Amino acid sequence: MTIRQQLVAATTILAIAVPAWVPASTIAYWRFEDGQFLADSTGNGHTLTAVGTIGPITLPNSGPGSAFPKIIPQTGAVNEQAADNFNRPGQFNTPYATSLVPDDFTIEAFVRVPTNRPITSTNSPNGQMIVSHWIGSTNNRSWGFGVANTTGNFIGTASLSSQELAFALTTNGQSATLVRFGSGMQLQTNSEYYVALSYLRPSGGDPGAVTFWLQNLTAGGPLLSSTIATNSALFQPASGANFEIGVLNNDTNLRWDGFFDEVRFSQGVLPQDQLLMVAAAVPEPASLLSAAIGVACVGLCLRRRRRRKS
Repeated sequence: MTIRQQLVAATTILAIAVPAWVPASTIAYWRFEDGQFLADSTGNGHTLTAVGTIGPITLPNSGPGSAFPKIIPQTGAVNEQAADNFNRPGQFNTPYATSLVPDDFTIEAFVRVPTNRPITSTNSPNGQMIVSHWIGSTNNRSWGFGVANTTGNFIGTASLSSQELAFALTTNGQSATLVRFGSGMQLQTNSEYYVALSYLRPSGGDPGAVTFWLQNLTAGGPLLSSTIATNSALFQPASGANFEIGVLNNDTNLRWDGFFDEVRFSQGVLPQDQLLMVAAAVPEPASLLSAAIGVACVGLCLRRRRRRKS
């Protein structure tokens, strides 16, 4: 092995401590940035189609949208732009793909509930949807993640609290098997949030779980979570069912009304330390220093060995 090869091998000690830009578990990640507004930043090809007049908004330093992070804690990526769906003019979708129907998954996003558009029964009789995989006309109803309206209605039943973060699934693709889960956490108008949900499918007689995450970015609150055990295995839709952002089943009454940003869909249940709003772990300074000293020592020893041979 040459000196160059040995030094490269030694410096790998430092490189492996740095988190990957796109973790292997990430299926799709829509960042809505300038020039890449509809792109899937993972490179996996799940490009969005915009329906209606939904468009971009530059994140300001004050006012609506200013609480969205300008640097994403988990990845360190710069965040300058979001999607604006105020007054519900549109939505996004991407075509069905087998990679979009994992057994277990985590969905994350940043959202804003606008001041003058609370999620009322008049504006949103069935609540508002953040992300969904649900096509009702072909019995491909699978799941939806969103917020109940002010009377607690979420996809047809008023059983939740006002503006409660919620999840619904079907077990056979039909509405008759619809199961709803309330997080016990409520969103307020004129506020911006990090929201996330993970679904663990029941397996081998063991129950599954639905876990919610919520952080009020406007108030600077902590990252909250709640977990509900479930024996309900969600129905996995067949080809033809679009993956949708900001709506469920192309229903304008379920469209999200406000901003959303940084929508990431991952395979498996992500641990808390891998969520977008959690800063990625970095090695202790002492560990980095030791590694750097080790690399320098290797180089010095190899240089001395070469001098002795000459």
